Amino acid sequence: MSLALDDELSELEGAMLHAHTSRCSACAAFEAEIGAITSRLRLAPLEPLPAPVALPPRRRTVARFAQVGAAAAVALVAAGIGTVLATSPGTTQLTVPLPKTASSQLSVDFLNAPQGLPQRPPISFRPRIGLDADSLDY
Repeated sequence: MSLALDDELSELEGAMLHAHTSRCSACAAFEAEIGAITSRLRLAPLEPLPAPVALPPRRRTVARFAQVGAAAAVALVAAGIGTVLATSPGTTQLTVPLPKTASSQLSVDFLNAPQGLPQRPPISFRPRIGLDADSLDY
């Protein structure tokens, strides 16, 4: 309702508010009350201040410079570490030759699995390892 008074509701939100206040008499009364108060405040003349408003001087300028300096130092250290790590002498690449396993070997490995695993591959798994549904004799 406050957003509606300031014309900051979207069309959907306005429709939802209107739908609710048309069904809920308590909310409709509240909406009328805050609407009346808001219009009275907006139409009232401005009151002159008895004294000008004076804010205390800002004392955090030294602390602000220290914070900015610390943040810059952290960024500089992070950039330096990133540069050192990115320019390390040559990249080491470990390669392990992997034997090409035939699908028949995969099915044997699957069938010779430890006791905790199922001993028969599921029917949906058999085509993936190169077996037909009826190719195994159990």
